[in-house]
Amino acid sequence: MDIRLHNPRNTAVNSLCTFLHYAMPDVIRSRPARFVLKTSIVGTMIVENIRTFVPLDDPTLHETATPKTQAESPARADSATNVFSAEAGKTESDVADAASTETATGDTVLHDTMHGPTVRRIGKAIETHPRAAMGALAAMTVGSIGLLCATESGIFRRGERRRRAGIRGAHSRQALLAVGLTVAADLLVN
Repeated sequence: MDIRLHNPRNTAVNSLCTFLHYAMPDVIRSRPARFVLKTSIVGTMIVENIRTFVPLDDPTLHETATPKTQAESPARADSATNVFSAEAGKTESDVADAASTETATGDTVLHDTMHGPTVRRIGKAIETHPRAAMGALAAMTVGSIGLLCATESGIFRRGERRRRAGIRGAHSRQALLAVGLTVAADLLVN
């Protein structure tokens, strides 16, 4: 079985931050101090994930927002958001709208796996029903935050029960399980 990590540094940083986040109550008993440190740990994870998935050194990020035709701009197959056709004269948005038909006619259409037809369908749904889309987004956000808070609270309470029962490193043991889940999720996704 050939297992390749998409970005080993990202996996390492996320694993370390996950361990520090969940093991911190074993070392730091002050709730305000844990809040500040956990916030910085989550910030570190966010910055690392942005750095991994958004290539900040990509020159296409600094171009103007005006659409260019294929003849005006060279083909950039490595750009994360680039969809283009070998047929000159079409703008990138024209090609994105007609990507499925161009594939059937034999023209070359490149898709990044993260920005394929599903993302375009979602984008069109947001354009046609913006209020419903924003409502759904708000509901998912509130639900996700509620689920996250309940899960985090349960994990912390379990660690505290184990600590009161005399188990040394109760939170750290849970943190090792969380790290294992983090690495497994990264292997599955990438």
